[in-house]
Amino acid sequence: MNKSNQRELRPSQHVRIKQPASPAEATLTSTIRPQQTNQRAANSTPAHPTRCNLVNMSFSLTRLVKNVLQVGPKDAWHQLLILGEVKAGTLIGTDQYGNRYYENREELFARERWVVPANKKFDPSEIPAGWHTWIHRIDARAPHEVTDIPNDLKWMAPHTRNASGSEANYKSFSTTEPKIEAWTPKAANRG
Repeated sequence: MNKSNQRELRPSQHVRIKQPASPAEATLTSTIRPQQTNQRAANSTPAHPTRCNLVNMSFSLTRLVKNVLQVGPKDAWHQLLILGEVKAGTLIGTDQYGNRYYENREELFARERWVVPANKKFDPSEIPAGWHTWIHRIDARAPHEVTDIPNDLKWMAPHTRNASGSEANYKSFSTTEPKIEAWTPKAANRG
């Protein structure tokens, strides 16, 4: 092992050896990394919490102010209540339920398309199939731009939300007699 690698390493330091020159350096890399992750998991605090939080907060604060100025205070409040953040973008379209679909290509990948629901109790299964393909990048065209797929065939049912977990969910029933009879205890009078 080289003398330059013999210094004592603190757990908060990152050791990065691109290509180990000897087997001893490879062993050094493999023995230090598990200890670092175990100690960080036990402490669960970043190396510089104040600096990281201030950088993230200033970025999100400027982004928040910029987006509030673009969408207006009423829409910003609505987005904060429903989405948990304020986003500004181009309105692509609206579906038959009143949900509005937006796109902003300056956002992070996989966050550049979003839906602002019409009601507060929004379920993602309320997104129709055409908008689902657009928002998940299955098709680059919005549903109102698609002309090669017919939407009005008589065998197609209108879109409905998934009713699982609600009062309208499917309740199965059996047409056969039960094999086990339920026991209901009867209390005797105490007297």
